[in-house]
Amino acid sequence: MMTRDIQLPEAMNVKEVEMVPVVMVSNDQVIVSGQVIGRVEDLAREDYLNIPALEEKLRDMKTQYENLHRAADDQSAFKGDVNIQANKEVHFKIVKRVMYSCATAGYNNINFAVMQVGGGGGAETASAAGGP
Repeated sequence: MMTRDIQLPEAMNVKEVEMVPVVMVSNDQVIVSGQVIGRVEDLAREDYLNIPALEEKLRDMKTQYENLHRAADDQSAFKGDVNIQANKEVHFKIVKRVMYSCATAGYNNINFAVMQVGGGGGAETASAAGGP
């Protein structure tokens, strides 16, 4: 899922993107699963390290995952994977707050969506492993 509002950074060492929650950070807003969490302009003015609305949404998604797997009698543990698609021009203060909020909500395996460069052909969407 890509949007024109986000221009991804480039990286050479990447892995294929997996289907996990995606936090999209454009120059204007933070979005999770189509739900606007907050405006970047407002978040930049706050001195908090976390983004409460983001944490709440991710915790709800984690609970849904666990309930669904429990109902299906699937004992696989929650992995805590999340992908962040952040515009390369977004200030690191915002990205850091997003990362912190993801980790606080139980999503400790943070990956960043990037455009793959080098090695021949054109750019491809992939993720570069990262974490707080």
